[in-house]
Amino acid sequence: MPRSLDHAVWFHRPARLDDWVLLDLVPHTVAGGRGWYTGTVSTVDGVLRASLTQEQLYRQRRVRQVEGPG
Repeated sequence: MPRSLDHAVWFHRPARLDDWVLLDLVPHTVAGGRGWYTGTVSTVDGVLRASLTQEQLYRQRRVRQVEGPG
């Protein structure tokens, strides 16, 4: 499960998020256990309402080994 390290949202115009919006996310890189992407939020008529960026941390889940009898 990725964890957010850093994120920001810039609202350019008022936006009603109780109506349809397009959230367009663009992954840029995943390397060294970190991922970075940017995105936009646009209304149904195509007007840009917000921009965003986020960096995430990816860690592999450790699997516990269960010892059997004997």
